[in-house]
Amino acid sequence: MANLDLASTPNTLPASTSAPPTSAQPSSSSSSSSIIPTWQSSFAIEQIPTEILVQVFTDRVMIVVTQLGRIGSLVRSLPFDAFLSSLPLPHPASTLTTLLGVAPSARATSLYELYAHHLGAIVFNSLGEEAKPVVLGIALKEFPTRQADSEGEHVGVGGRERNVFREVLNRIVEQGTIWENVSFYMVV
Repeated sequence: MANLDLASTPNTLPASTSAPPTSAQPSSSSSSSSIIPTWQSSFAIEQIPTEILVQVFTDRVMIVVTQLGRIGSLVRSLPFDAFLSSLPLPHPASTLTTLLGVAPSARATSLYELYAHHLGAIVFNSLGEEAKPVVLGIALKEFPTRQADSEGEHVGVGGRERNVFREVLNRIVEQGTIWENVSFYMVV
């Protein structure tokens, strides 16, 4: 994530894009003096360099997933309110709020929300009653689809996007319990 460009333009690669990473092994960027638990992984999905960064703060979990070398949109996912689950309304897994940035298309907006819901659910389920908001920074390469709606906007999720989704979620789940060990770092 050293090349992360916060002032970004959606769907454009940075000028100094390097070759796709070949390592599928997570690389920890946290040092022994770091107060913020951090996990980072660089790998290729569908031959596209992909990076994941997870940082656990006392009040939230930050997850960055990027194939463009920068944060494209920031979306906050809040754990559901137990009171709301008792009401006769559809049971929301979480509440999403876009904090910064705009997805490059309506299709990407839906996809980014899907990532936020699922990544939030992974963290919320792991933390139980200690659940905290998840902030997701996300910028993914868009793949063309064969379907288009009446306005020419591509709809649906293709096989390549499904593969990226599965691989990102698998890596987050496999990295384990970084957010579960936060109580060690919390000051009471």
